[in-house]
Formats: sequence, C-alpha cells, structure tokens
Amino acid sequence: MSTCGGCGEKTAPEAAFCGMCGAHTAFGVRRDIELKDKLRRRHVTAITLTVMGIVFIGIAIIFAVILHDERIKRESDEARRSSYAERSEAESRQEAEWAELAKTAEYTKYTAQELADNAGYVKVGDYVEVTGKIITRNHSIMSNNMEILATEENEGRGEINLVAYDSGMGDDFADSHAFGDTVTLRGRVSNVYPTIHNVWVTWYEEVT
Repeated sequence: MSTCGGCGEKTAPEAAFCGMCGAHTAFGVRRDIELKDKLRRRHVTAITLTVMGIVFIGIAIIFAVILHDERIKRESDEARRSSYAERSEAESRQEAEWAELAKTAEYTKYTAQELADNAGYVKVGDYVEVTGKIITRNHSIMSNNMEILATEENEGRGEINLVAYDSGMGDDFADSHAFGDTVTLRGRVSNVYPTIHNVWVTWYEEVT
C-alpha cells in the first residue's frame, strides 16, 4: 500500500488519486508526467515527418522541373540539328543541280558594267558570262565561300558580286589572281538589287 501525501490515508499502489481527500498520489503524478512526455514526443515526431514530407515533395518537384527542361532542350536541339541537316542536304542538292544545269546552260555575255547597268532587266536564275576587273575580294570563313567583286570603274553606278559556290574553288581563284586582273566568269544570277544596280552571281567556272 501507498500513503497519500495529503491526508496520510493508505491508497492502492496504482491509484492515481487518494480515495479520502482526492489528492494526486505519487503514482498519479508520475503517470501524468509520462503521458505528457509521450504526447510531446508524438507531436515532435508528427512535425518532423511533416517537414520531411514537404522537403521531399519540394525536391521531387525540382527534379521534375529539371528533367522537363532537359527534355525540352534535348528535343529543341534535335529539331534544330534535324532542320540544319535538312537545309544542308537541300542546299547540296541545289548546288549539284545548278552545276549540272551549268554544263548545258546558254550564257548571256556581259561586261561587268553592262550587267550592272542592266540590273533592272536581269532575273534570278539567268545564266550569265561576266568580264571585268578584280578590284576587291573577301574570304569569309563563316559563309565558307570567296566573294569576288569583278567590275569595271563605273563611278559608283553599280557592282557585280561573284560568289563561289565552293570554298576550295574560291580559294584557288584568289590564290591565282591579283587585283586589277581582268577575268571572265560564268554563273547563275542568285540575287538582284535593281535600284542600286547590284547583281549577285553564283559562279561555276572561269572562262579561259
């Protein structure tokens, strides 16, 4: 038996309250402390699990966003590569077609000044043979070609840009000619600016 601390009455060992005065027994006090401690631990555990759940969900969302962005970027890169490959293939087919047509084409002969003066009448796709002096050239790595400006002195009334369709062809031409040389080239008109008498010709061969 236990003794009540309030009135000295004898109580059962597992009694939470004194049957005489109703005071908490030592066992009751101990049981309340243990119960509160258990509830506190459960509360802390619940909060911890909630925080961990939020963190895991946040990490999962971040990974999902990263994977989504990577997939979009990969698909975009693949589409860009595919587009570039298709464009390159189309350009190669066009160059081969032009080169084949050039073998049997009928060329209209011009001096550089005459072609510039007739810019309003020349059409894209026309085959021309141009004779003029080389007064400048530009080797462009980015565009992979050699631009040859073959024109006579025309007091700014126009110019002819002759663009090699093959970089090796442009390099060979540049290495074997000097400024002031008179050349005759055959090619296909690729662009025309009538208002400024500027004609672009993709050329195929030098007439020797």
